[in-house]
Amino acid sequence: GNDARVKELAALMAARAAELVKLPEPVKRQRVQLRRRKNAELLKKGIDPTTGKPFALLLAQRPFILTDDPEYEKLHDGYHDKAMDAPQDKPAVADLHEKMKARAKVLGKMNGAEKKRVAQLGLMRRAAKKLE
Repeated sequence: GNDARVKELAALMAARAAELVKLPEPVKRQRVQLRRRKNAELLKKGIDPTTGKPFALLLAQRPFILTDDPEYEKLHDGYHDKAMDAPQDKPAVADLHEKMKARAKVLGKMNGAEKKRVAQLGLMRRAAKKLE
């Protein structure tokens, strides 16, 4: 069943890893650069390098969420960081919360195509960050 396949794949991965470790440093560096270039090309084309699927396909399969927007996500993360790290700084926490609400209103007024464009930028940014 699946367990046998998982063990087989794990063994293949371990064997491949042992081979890769033995490669000379210049070859390793060259492979890293090639992978980064390929990933950057895929991102430019709107394809998630981690899955090989277009971001548009992912977005078509689920509703728009506020954190798809890079600007909102940044405010959201800042708000939660501030609330965790400095809860005593109530004015700063409240200010970030107000900015989040204002951005949510802007996003709420966008049509479907605008939301998709914003979400695709957000997904591309997130994928690029994951690959760093």
